[in-house]
Amino acid sequence: MSEGNYLEKVIYGVINDLYTPVQFLMGRSVNCEFANMRNLNGTSKTTQEAAIGFASSAFLVYDIALRSVITGLEMTSNAVRASSVSAETTGNLLSHGDYLRIQNAATRIRKPITVVGSRASGKAGAYSDWDYVIEGLNRKSWSKIKNSLPGSRSLLDNTPRNIDIFKGSVDTSKPYITIYPR
Repeated sequence: MSEGNYLEKVIYGVINDLYTPVQFLMGRSVNCEFANMRNLNGTSKTTQEAAIGFASSAFLVYDIALRSVITGLEMTSNAVRASSVSAETTGNLLSHGDYLRIQNAATRIRKPITVVGSRASGKAGAYSDWDYVIEGLNRKSWSKIKNSLPGSRSLLDNTPRNIDIFKGSVDTSKPYITIYPR
């Protein structure tokens, strides 16, 4: 590299900066200096060869970054799809804690749980009961979830159970929120 050529210095500096992380990612040993600035016969690389090396290194870094972004988006998409809610929006209908409790119960019995009635329509008051539709619910499944659903009996607060369970199918003409297992 000639002393006065500023462009060559910039290109070699950029290549040196990219070389270390790229070589590290490829599993090769990493030196502090850009050791491969010479060809096999011992002569210095030309600016064109350095630019080609820079382009291939930059493409590799871009490819790694792009793959990680795509993987992150796919994981986010799968997480959203796995815990979807059938209603258009839950807004003030269910609190986040209530949603998680119902989802946990659905996961325990491996069946979706549908909230209906005043809780699903958004007209629930402080003392409104909880109405659930759980298709195919039996006594064994009910014993697994009866204390984990919102509205269940609380011995600490001395409140009675405030739950109605319907075993039939959901009436889709009325408001409902279906929560699926994780």
